Amino acid sequence: MILDTEKKYVNMKTDEARRAKIKANLDRLNYAKGNGLLETAKKPLIQNEIYLFISSGGTGHKALQCVKELIERTVEPGNRDRVGYLVVDCAANELDDLCALGQFNIDEIVKVPSAGTRETIDPEYINPDKKEWVDQRLFDETGGDVSGSHPGFEANGAGAWRQPGRVRLTSSGGMNFMDAIKRKVAPMTKTDQTRIKVFFLCSVAGGTGSGTIIDLAYMTRDVMRREFSPYYGNTKFLGIIFSPDACEGNGDATHTPPQVNHYAAMKEVEYLMRLNDRHERIKIKYGDHDIEFENGIFDVCFLVDGSNPLYGDLDPKKRAMIARETVAQSILGFMTSKKTRRTEADTVPDNQETVMDSMLSNIFLYVGHKIPSLTPVNRYPRYASYKFSAMGFASVKIPVELLTSALVFKVYEQIMKKWNERPTDIDVTAFLENCGIRARTKIDPTTTTKKLIKKIEEEAKKEIQEHSIVYLIELARLAAELLSDRGITDSREFKYKEYAETMGKQGWNLLRDHGGWKKTARLLEDASKYLINLNNTVWETAKIVFETFRDLLKAESEIMTDVEVYNGNFNRVLCFTPISLTEDRNTFEQARALRQFIYEDIYNEEQQKQIAKDFVETILSEDALASFANLAENSTASGTSFDPAKMIRTFINGKFQAMINANIEEILVKFFSADADAKPTMDDPDNPGGEKLPTDALKTAARYIYDTLLAKGTALAQLSDEIGNKVFKQKYIMAPKKRCKHLFKELEQYAQVMNQGVTVYESESDDEFIMVSIHHGIPAFAFNTTRNCEEAYERSVGTSIGLHIEQCGTGIHNWVNLPNLVFGGNRPREQKNLEAAKRDYDTAVALGMVMNSPNHNQNRDQQIRIKSIFRLNKTQDVGSVTERWKGPEFESYILNQLPNSLDDLNLEYCLNELLEKEVIKSVDLFQTGDKPTVSADSTLPADFYYDYAWHTLRQMFHLWHAVKETIPYVEKLKKAIDAKRNALEKEERMKDRRTTFAQVLRAYETVVKNDGTTEDKPVLIRFVGDKVEIKKDGTNWSDLTRIGYSDREPNSTLYKECKEYFAFVAFSELPEADYNSIRRQIEARKNIDEVWAADQERGSNMAQEFRDRSSKDAVEAGLDFPMASVEFSDEAERIEEGLCDRLRKFYTNDIQAPIKY
Repeated sequence: MILDTEKKYVNMKTDEARRAKIKANLDRLNYAKGNGLLETAKKPLIQNEIYLFISSGGTGHKALQCVKELIERTVEPGNRDRVGYLVVDCAANELDDLCALGQFNIDEIVKVPSAGTRETIDPEYINPDKKEWVDQRLFDETGGDVSGSHPGFEANGAGAWRQPGRVRLTSSGGMNFMDAIKRKVAPMTKTDQTRIKVFFLCSVAGGTGSGTIIDLAYMTRDVMRREFSPYYGNTKFLGIIFSPDACEGNGDATHTPPQVNHYAAMKEVEYLMRLNDRHERIKIKYGDHDIEFENGIFDVCFLVDGSNPLYGDLDPKKRAMIARETVAQSILGFMTSKKTRRTEADTVPDNQETVMDSMLSNIFLYVGHKIPSLTPVNRYPRYASYKFSAMGFASVKIPVELLTSALVFKVYEQIMKKWNERPTDIDVTAFLENCGIRARTKIDPTTTTKKLIKKIEEEAKKEIQEHSIVYLIELARLAAELLSDRGITDSREFKYKEYAETMGKQGWNLLRDHGGWKKTARLLEDASKYLINLNNTVWETAKIVFETFRDLLKAESEIMTDVEVYNGNFNRVLCFTPISLTEDRNTFEQARALRQFIYEDIYNEEQQKQIAKDFVETILSEDALASFANLAENSTASGTSFDPAKMIRTFINGKFQAMINANIEEILVKFFSADADAKPTMDDPDNPGGEKLPTDALKTAARYIYDTLLAKGTALAQLSDEIGNKVFKQKYIMAPKKRCKHLFKELEQYAQVMNQGVTVYESESDDEFIMVSIHHGIPAFAFNTTRNCEEAYERSVGTSIGLHIEQCGTGIHNWVNLPNLVFGGNRPREQKNLEAAKRDYDTAVALGMVMNSPNHNQNRDQQIRIKSIFRLNKTQDVGSVTERWKGPEFESYILNQLPNSLDDLNLEYCLNELLEKEVIKSVDLFQTGDKPTVSADSTLPADFYYDYAWHTLRQMFHLWHAVKETIPYVEKLKKAIDAKRNALEKEERMKDRRTTFAQVLRAYETVVKNDGTTEDKPVLIRFVGDKVEIKKDGTNWSDLTRIGYSDREPNSTLYKECKEYFAFVAFSELPEADYNSIRRQIEARKNIDEVWAADQERGSNMAQEFRDRSSKDAVEAGLDFPMASVEFSDEAERIEEGLCDRLRKFYTNDIQAPIKY
């Protein structure tokens, strides 16, 4: 094929630009950039599994970018349509950049709007759905009515301000996020067996991620439940939150420090993680759309630090990179590693389980088993939230690709041996003669330009094979100069083009055929130009390809052979390898054995020479040369585009199969045994021909891989105390079973022997062993980040406007008062809340609002004593869009429905009646997942359950506020019960003592006066002026009550006119001892017949007098208020409601029979 070099020469890029393009292309073979020489097998996803990744804020989209790049690079292309991405941010410019750079597609971008969103919180026009949670000061704080910039509401971000981030997301434009979810998920859901995993990635240290993550999570839940209900039960929601330590710098912290935002957001996330544990619901209004959930915000929430104690001090950029890489690699391991579950017979595969499915299975059941062992209980409170997780990642790589690079580089050295050779004049002349060009000689008249150029190309390839491309370029340059006689400065006889031209002009000598000479001159000119153009296009490009590939191979080879470079790539932070080709004295013998195997045993010297020759042939193939010629315009002339990387990768994958397919086990055992002939297995001496046994070298390799992964794969978390060793841990090793079945089995057995909770899963990797370590059940207070951020939060919380996404008023919509994350310490504001919760609990106990829980069987488990507490219920009136407390129903009960029986008239009975009427509700002071106990070898403090109960009330923020609302109603109920009980008891006493009073009232004795006459005088009770006196002991008179006009309020003469009744009321209140004393005196009178008969007669007369009094008018009675008059009725009702009826009934009915008989 004749190459069209002339046009390409005119348009050829500068040497610098050409090198840059070639380097960019060959970087696709660069191991350090996540690619490589080999066509690495892509990893499949398990059938019916789909994944949606949602990021919020700058750190979130950097993490998601890392995840996406890894998935695009490693997952089978046919499976990638089951993975969706959404990038959410307030910074429109950053999202535009992501699209422009090709990192995300336009349909993966969700811009949180700025225009028009701030107007929705103007106090004069605030949207109803925002009124209950927006800080009332936010509008003025962000500029008020002043035009111009408004911090938090600018198009370039939320300015590290949480509430503006939420206001913007929940505006009409921000709600488009829900449509974006629907568009992403719909194409991926194809079968009823679809299982969905939704990941949320963000930092909560800024404004967007911190201000939107809660709404994003619940919006996503809402879309999944409404639009994809068949799959909702199989959908898991996972939060991945990066701490400030895991972010590159502090971002745009123009308003609130990142530590403050982080702590505020984590208070909210922690509370919402336990929403279902408390049987609470979250209700959010988005304009006309309401959502309501009792689910926690995430099924699992990972907190990601930028380091762990093993890593030491790292710069912020390195910490952030480690955090992102740990998350991305762990997620990929979750997605692609699997284990086959089998039936009980263990012979038939049942179905495949991903690491993620295993990780999500019964997490908090196992966490619950760990909590009782956490002591002392004051350090690990049982009411705390043990809901967070941390992840760690480590990789042990058997770098077959790098070993292949080292071998390829050794073979490549065959090509480079002659790189510095240069042609002589004799070589140039010989080259031209081989092309059919001789000095002072006409070229064969049958030769055309095309034939001549083809011959030049053939001879050029031979020169490259014999020498090098560098040699050829110099050879072609000299040949071109010689043909055109450029550079001939001496007086030598013209030899080529000029000679041919001279001869062509000598037309007088026809025998010399001047026409043939002219043709020769033209062919020589064409050949010269073609050689020059070839040099400047094809050969120079080929040279740069050779050199760039050489440099790449050298760099990759040094990763395995140079001690310093090796240490810089492996055995640091995340990635480790036991394999080395270096001459490090610690592994010299092992590396020597492996070098022998790779450099000598796989291909001998002759084979390596042939491969080198074949490589040059590939580079010099017609397609390759055509693509080199097309580099200038990146065209597809001749049907071939410039792509040397693809060409080289195809060659290597074809020619180095023996190396590529080398058993990982073979490589490992040769290294660990320091024996190039070592094998991974050996015959079983007891069963020749049977199953092979692992060699000691293979066992050593398995132990190294296991121990390294276990040591290095610790969770990426800075934890206080030693809680990392106490919580529930899941450890997964993912091993390439297909290429190392014996090593896989040895790893499984070693894991079982070590009994450290490690499960070995089968991965789709070819040469990498991965460990993902998960710590579950970590309380927020155990993260050092939490403790470090709390102090900054407490300094800011009193003055920070819009710090919490709900910060309005003083009730449940002011999340400043959510429980703090750290227990104990000097926290005056939280201490006040704790003291208030304790007071309210004590008050509730005193009011009878607290009782033993009916939901926890006290007899079954005597150790656990859970309390329940009453609170008001809520209702929604017909036609209303808001809920209200059932206070009016409670009031109505107090006024109209109190029991009339003394047996039922008590708080317990009344509260249970209100419970049955659903006016109040009984709520356990217990959060599902709490373990308010200790293991058998520990003892609980004496006041443990009391402390647990009131602290739990503090933790249950919404319940606490409901209890606060309820206490005044119960206090009012108690007063009403006491009042009614007093009235009923008084009525009972009056009924019980009525006969005795009548007998006391009629008890008189006849005495003889000094003049010899007799007089009847009262014996036990007497009316003396404004006083009523009684003889309690039968000897002395004492005051019983007073009935004067001014003795009572309101003042009235009615007290004296109805003195018997008011005396009776006072008599009913006598202490029991005095009453019994009087009764004994009555009993004594009964025993004297004539006395008792006289009492009865007098009583009969009194009865008639009372009847007469009740019917006489004012004139007859001589009273201010005759009982039969209207004036009496009015005056009695003025004194006390119902008094008129009681008085009339007393005199006409109640006293009649007792006083007569």
